[in-house]
Amino acid sequence: MYEKLPIGEFFEMYFAALENDGYGEGIISTRKRHCCLIVEFARKCGDKMYSPTLGQTFWETYSKRQELEGFALRTETDTNRVFRTVSMLNDFYQGAAFKRLYLKPQNTVLSDRLIKLSNDFISHLADKGFAKSSMGVFKRVTKRYLEYIVQENISLDELGVRNIEGLLTVFQESKPVTVKKNVQVLKHLVRFLHEKRVIAFDFSEQIPCPRIYRKSNIPSVWPADDLARIFSVIDLDTPIGKRNKIILLLASRLGLRGSDIRSLRLSDIDWENDAINFIQSKTLVPITLPLLPEVGEAIIDYLRYGRPVSKSREIILRHNAPFEPFESNTGFNNIIIRCANKAGVKLTSERKHGLHSLRHTLASDLLAYNVPPSTIAGLLGHTSSENVSIYLKTQDDALRECSLDIGEVVDNG
Repeated sequence: MYEKLPIGEFFEMYFAALENDGYGEGIISTRKRHCCLIVEFARKCGDKMYSPTLGQTFWETYSKRQELEGFALRTETDTNRVFRTVSMLNDFYQGAAFKRLYLKPQNTVLSDRLIKLSNDFISHLADKGFAKSSMGVFKRVTKRYLEYIVQENISLDELGVRNIEGLLTVFQESKPVTVKKNVQVLKHLVRFLHEKRVIAFDFSEQIPCPRIYRKSNIPSVWPADDLARIFSVIDLDTPIGKRNKIILLLASRLGLRGSDIRSLRLSDIDWENDAINFIQSKTLVPITLPLLPEVGEAIIDYLRYGRPVSKSREIILRHNAPFEPFESNTGFNNIIIRCANKAGVKLTSERKHGLHSLRHTLASDLLAYNVPPSTIAGLLGHTSSENVSIYLKTQDDALRECSLDIGEVVDNG
């Protein structure tokens, strides 16, 4: 499309696309400065038109020059910005949408064959019904296993039982529950490689998986006073504050998972019947929840006075161009941390303070008000009321009433 377009005209179209996508003047100004460097580089190379090859060569030359001049530490941020400019130019050249993140290639580079295998594996899991919201995690974990294989010079065709011990070291520093999930990904990957006849033997059943007792931990919950203080510091005079209030309300008042908050669309709100209808990202089961007045008013306030103009139908958006939905719950967790710090609420390593902790808090509060477990399970989207029993551990007073008197037990033999 742009093969015969002079480099100056191509850049003008690129700047117009940035402005159209809502990028601010500061960012566009930075991109223009980088493009001036590319124009000068193209002139020295004798190129009159832009191409992805030209952009890649420019970035490699630029980053090496900075290292040779001894400015590596001082210009790390600058080289990252130049890399992003070149990456965005290449996407625009190829007609692709701008991405929120552009990651520089790591030292371990996967071959085209391994990249294709990884993509085919993720598609295979999706076809088998794995939740779409989990695909990002599966892809990241699979990539790390494949990187280990490359780093250790292991021939993929000869992958077998003797490599199990090494593969298990990839995530050995992670928490037990994370290790278990990642080992399950490895098992699925091995089965897939065998089905595709990449490896001769399916050794997935010989990979040991750590046993985790799902009810062994006590869920983290927030005291009512702490939650009230967190909500009180949200700045509702700003668009981001209006958005953050909705996120925390959906989690703490209705118990929505982060993945469901991220994917909640305008069409999911039934204003006439004061209800929210959506298909849960984790279970793929439809659920209907009441649209509480507090939640509905916060959504209306955000839609009218805070939400950026965007083609996305999701309600909750990032407020940096391109205005897109959140890709993970990390951003939500950071919102809670920032609000807690601003409110003077002490955060400890013993108590989890991610978005899911608000869901735990709701369940615990409902149990305290003697709401039946079956009702709580329905509200939280659990398939069984047994899943709610873990929240009994947060009810210290109720558990004390169930305790036995040791002296009485001894007296009665």
